[in-house]
Amino acid sequence: MQNDNVKLKKSEPFLELKRKFRKFGSWALWDKDKNYDFDFEDSLEFQIKPHIVFIGLNASKELADKKDWANYHFGSWHYQKLADVILEKEFSYFKGAYMTDIIKTSIDSKSKKVDEILEQDRKNGGNKIKENMDKIEREIELLSSISNKKCLFICIGKCAFKWTKEMIQGDICEVFRYANYGKEEVKKKIRRDLRKIILNFDLPRLCRGFSIESESF
Repeated sequence: MQNDNVKLKKSEPFLELKRKFRKFGSWALWDKDKNYDFDFEDSLEFQIKPHIVFIGLNASKELADKKDWANYHFGSWHYQKLADVILEKEFSYFKGAYMTDIIKTSIDSKSKKVDEILEQDRKNGGNKIKENMDKIEREIELLSSISNKKCLFICIGKCAFKWTKEMIQGDICEVFRYANYGKEEVKKKIRRDLRKIILNFDLPRLCRGFSIESESF
């Protein structure tokens, strides 16, 4: 089923999104090995849900030298816990969602350290916070233009939730942070949180007109 309101090939908002954010953003699409080769733009319009947005705190590794849309698709195996759950049929509402980070100016695997940097920046005038706020606001504007829908923001972990609430407005919720240790226990908590989101935000209605049954690649 094609996403009737997502027309990418001639979409200026999508082209700008790719131009400005392809090294920060990605899509909740993986093959059965939880990888993707990212040469998929001819078929993206059949798969994506730009109005559902997963937001992490920041990238843990440098993305500039990676393929476009590589975030959440390489490096640490932790992201595979989230991918495993999203690829389960019960959670297909989230498949094809957009994925990004609220902080694009810091690369670090320790969220506490990034949080401390931002708190110090707040004391010093908040220039770094303002820079990241401007970036995420434009990113959201483009996603809303692509989908013609209001976005739902799903923050990955408490720090991402904290700073997302500070920087943007809208429907914001939280899912358990996949980088925590304990594979099956973490996946269990992610399922718990996603079930609440499906119920509280009426995901069947929110995803109407978007494909939710397509198989993994």
